[in-house]
Amino acid sequence: MYIDNDYSGDSIVVLLVATGSLFAVTNVGTGSLNVYGKIIDGDVTFSVNQTLLSANRIDLVDNDDIQPSGDGVEVGNWEFDSVNQGTAITYTLTYTYGALTEGTTDIEYKLLESNGTTSTPIDSGSTSTFNATTGNFNQTRTILVRLTAAGATEVASAPASSNYNSTIDLVLTAP
Repeated sequence: MYIDNDYSGDSIVVLLVATGSLFAVTNVGTGSLNVYGKIIDGDVTFSVNQTLLSANRIDLVDNDDIQPSGDGVEVGNWEFDSVNQGTAITYTLTYTYGALTEGTTDIEYKLLESNGTTSTPIDSGSTSTFNATTGNFNQTRTILVRLTAAGATEVASAPASSNYNSTIDLVLTAP
């Protein structure tokens, strides 16, 4: 069998050209897509939670933690949570409370706000502030109580009763 190299070369070239045109890309149209996004409005929540239940009343005489030199007894906590907060905001929390009362007997106590490391005494009508940064921010505090010196003196002569009560009101405000 005799093959003419010139003829075979032409065949290969033609074949390559034909094969190349079978795979040529032809633009038949274009299109665009949009991406739609959103950032939801910021949301702020503030919750106050009772942890000391009425069935678990504090022994005002024999509980060392409730005494003026004690660490305090936890009565509840609060939690602040912000999502997508656009700017930093300083929030103010005002505490209002009165004496433990039963009939005509008043027993003075002090509220303590704890960040888990340090407890700060808070007088009734006093405020506590915190700066919520932009974006997502969370803050919690534990609320404890302990007797004042005057309250401990009153306990020593107060009538026995399981009905000594007081209410602590918390009001959170923003500028």
